[in-house]
Order: sequence, then structure tokens, then C-alpha cells
Amino acid sequence: MHLSAQHLAEVVEALRHERAGCGHERRQVTRLEVQTSLQIARYRDGICTEEINVLTRDISIGGIGLLQSVAMEVGEQVVVRLPRLERPPLFVLSAVTHCRRLGDGLWGVGMQFQRLLTLEANEVRTVEQIRQSILG
Repeated sequence: MHLSAQHLAEVVEALRHERAGCGHERRQVTRLEVQTSLQIARYRDGICTEEINVLTRDISIGGIGLLQSVAMEVGEQVVVRLPRLERPPLFVLSAVTHCRRLGDGLWGVGMQFQRLLTLEANEVRTVEQIRQSILG
């Protein structure tokens, strides 16, 4: 069965209307849609702890939107491992700006980038701990 073009248009209009009522849009920079898997790690007292596999929704110069199975608290700090081609990945300290339940076991999480972690400055216990925490 396929929906008629009219039915589909009506459903899309209703879904967009529902989404528009789900909070105030505060984005100040353009986001690029990117869907891929990443690994992040909770960051507490200079140590990467729990590793979480996530899916990206979008990314901008100021932050990243994720889909994940774990809820997070606003303000919680996380290290996001951002890959680069032919260069080492970036480890970006980020803060959770919102966490919304999207469905059973699925959370939409927005994060604002705070700063790059410079491993040489000993901002984390060891490079090996980051690698073990984030890379598995």
C-alpha cells in the first residue's frame, strides 16, 4: 500500500506543525546534516569514563546533534572524538545543551563544543586512557 500524494502532504504538514511546537529554535549557526556513527565518552574530573556509541544527526562549527540510547543531563561534559582524513582525530570537550526523548530507548542530544583537549597539556590523565575509553 502507498499513501496518496494528498495523504502524504497532510501527514508531513502535521508532523512539521508538531515539531514546530517542540521548543524554540535557538541555532545561531548553520548545521550540516551528517549521519554516521561516532564514539563519545563521559568526562569527569579529567578522566574519560563510560564510552557511548552514537549516531550523528548534524554538525556545525559550534556543536553537534546526536541520536543515542543513553539519556544525559544538561551541562554534562563529554569528549567527542571527531575523525579527520589522514590526520589524528580531534578530541573536543563538549557540554550537553539538551536531551529529548524521541522514542523508546532513543534520545536526541545536542552538544555545544567547549574546547579542544590538548593532550600535551595533560588535560586528561593519559593519551592511552582516552584511546581506551573512546576507541575501545
